[in-house]
Amino acid sequence: MFVIRRKKCDEGKPQCQRCSKSRISCSYEYVKSPETVTHLIQRTKPAPRPFSELESSVGASRSRNISTTLGLAVTSLPVSPTFGSFRKSTLPAAYQASNLTPLFSETDGTLATSLVPSLLDPFLCQTDQSHASLDIFDSATGIFSRVDTHDYDLGIEVLLPDDSLAEDIATQDFEGIQPLFCIVPTMDRNVKENTLSFVLQCYSQWAILFVFEPLRIIHALREDIITYFSSEATRSRTILIANFMRMLSSNPSVNSTGMPIVTYLASEVREETQTFMATPPPSAPMVDRQNAMRILNNTLEVMTLQINACSMAACIESMDDIAPVFRRACSEPLDRPLNLTNILMGPNLNLRHFVSLDIMGSVTNGRPTYFKYEVAYSVELYNRMSQLQEDHGLQWLHGLPDQFIMIFAWINSLHETPGANVDIELITRVEMEINQVEVILGVSGDPALKIGRTAVHECWRMALLIYLYMVLCEADASDCRVVHTMKSFMRIINRTKPGRIPDTYLANPMIIAGVAACKDRDRNIIRQRMLSVPECSTPGTSGHDAIRMLEDIWMRTRSQERAAVWVDLRIACLNVTGTMSLPTPGSVRPSIMPSLAHTSPTVGIDSPDSMPPTPMPLPANAPPLQQVQARIRLVVQTLTELGVCSMDVQPASANPELPAGLVGARVDQLVEHLGELEKLSSKLDMNVPLDVFRDIDQNKNPNNITKNLIDDTAAENQWINGRLHAIESYRDMLGEALREHFPALQPHLPPPPGTNGKLDAVVEEEEGMIMDS
Repeated sequence: MFVIRRKKCDEGKPQCQRCSKSRISCSYEYVKSPETVTHLIQRTKPAPRPFSELESSVGASRSRNISTTLGLAVTSLPVSPTFGSFRKSTLPAAYQASNLTPLFSETDGTLATSLVPSLLDPFLCQTDQSHASLDIFDSATGIFSRVDTHDYDLGIEVLLPDDSLAEDIATQDFEGIQPLFCIVPTMDRNVKENTLSFVLQCYSQWAILFVFEPLRIIHALREDIITYFSSEATRSRTILIANFMRMLSSNPSVNSTGMPIVTYLASEVREETQTFMATPPPSAPMVDRQNAMRILNNTLEVMTLQINACSMAACIESMDDIAPVFRRACSEPLDRPLNLTNILMGPNLNLRHFVSLDIMGSVTNGRPTYFKYEVAYSVELYNRMSQLQEDHGLQWLHGLPDQFIMIFAWINSLHETPGANVDIELITRVEMEINQVEVILGVSGDPALKIGRTAVHECWRMALLIYLYMVLCEADASDCRVVHTMKSFMRIINRTKPGRIPDTYLANPMIIAGVAACKDRDRNIIRQRMLSVPECSTPGTSGHDAIRMLEDIWMRTRSQERAAVWVDLRIACLNVTGTMSLPTPGSVRPSIMPSLAHTSPTVGIDSPDSMPPTPMPLPANAPPLQQVQARIRLVVQTLTELGVCSMDVQPASANPELPAGLVGARVDQLVEHLGELEKLSSKLDMNVPLDVFRDIDQNKNPNNITKNLIDDTAAENQWINGRLHAIESYRDMLGEALREHFPALQPHLPPPPGTNGKLDAVVEEEEGMIMDS
């Protein structure tokens, strides 16, 4: 059973352990109880902390460069004035009309320029003594509620999360982030002098909900925010991002007010990136790299916000824009692969963050990485990364240690090496390296958070093993090694109670495990755990698109009665997002990957929901037209899978059922579907106008152009058929009248077809047709 402790002081004498660990002095003041109550033990509370201690504690914190992900790095290198500042263009009308904060003028929607760095003085002087404690070891008394149920053999009392995962920020700050970051309680944000306090509060709320280990970076983040707020060039952008972080923290489902903000930020970044790439680079390579680094600082910050608010297609499009800027920021020649070791162990977080997003995105959506990385994993490298993990790692953001990122890239590199998939010693070595990685957790006084974060790391370890077997060894989901690792993964999931931590950070490893899940029970658990996270349950977000990808894989493998292979993930990404990158031979892949189409609902293009689902075969007794439609969908799906498989051709499979590999299997399926179409053609008697095929050849949307054309053609055919029928009826009635009144002409007239009605009825019918037309 967990021990419930008071948040501020454990009342130990002569000095509490809680204050000792925090390296702050401790004094006591007894809590007064009513005189009528005599059985209570006298309690004490900590004394107010003087302002000198608060200032010294903040000033003594490590100053690490954490800018990239949060967009707050302050580079000390000289930067060309052409690419430094965030352009001050007009905000969207939807944002101007919204009542977000009083930080913008009521007349023109622009930022009030009267804010000056002198605002820091009143902020540092106004300290609420009752909330000035810097104690970071708050307990988890508010996160769980006790229930009577089985305990999953954990040896502790089972705790279930509260009903809502999106509770108030104050009830989720179990590590005391806000008192370390800003003034508590927050001052009135409608007062101009409190703008900095409001910005710090917004960033602290975002860090509590969307940063894996916020205590690792909270002090350096606070200092960088103050620095950026002091600059006229970056203050407006910092305030705008703070507004969006405040909305995202209060409701992870971005509404119509918040979406224009992130869309505006993304469009500004895209224009800035395009301007940078269109400008000829300076003669000095160092200056060009510095300018590119400054652009990355702005773009990757917005990218972090997009991951939680926008669709996967929009995130892929942003990565397409950022990739060429990242390449110019690297020191390696353009014809050489990038040294991943130097990037991950280097001091620049901009470069580390991009390669992390690139590799993690490739792992979770099956697309190739934007660049080829040079990886040389060894024991010495592992020891160096472990030593530098505290200051250089990105584990604090997503919960994925740098050692795992390096091993993911190592597996990708071996996958492109001929013969590596059959080298038993090499595969055994990779397994050993994965199991020997020791992940170092940051300091936290909350035992529930420690358990959740440990579960995240172990799930990543199991997902890494699944990735090894399915990618490097080319095994399917029914392989005994994959099945054994999948059981270990699900054992961790089942024994870890749902909650924002760990479920928010388990979404990515659950995508990998979802590809390997064969049992409906495991699939349902993964689906439910991912849907319990608000960012994944909201349509139009990257998390929701990931669930749709897993559903696509499960439906396709179920209909084809086979186990999933890793290429199914890439096919599912194409089906859901409509984007697919094409890898290019050589050491460096293109800076911007071409895509078939960008279908993001946030930019006004057709939503991926409009794409046809994975086709299902129809029974033999279905109508011929429905069979043809279903077979055509199967042809399109097979062509898509053939294109994806051909981009990643591997040596012939050892499986006797697939002697020609996945490509040969898809070709056989395509031939089979085309043969069935040929057989069905004899059962149909309908004709399709040539204009339909001409429009399709011109890449016009069949859902819009073709349907309208068919409807117009059908109406025109109906009108022409009516006129022809009227003429034929008139001809028959005329012949009948001639035979009656001129018997001598009867041998020269066609035989009577029978009584067709009166002449005036035919004339009325013909006139009605003409009037309707």
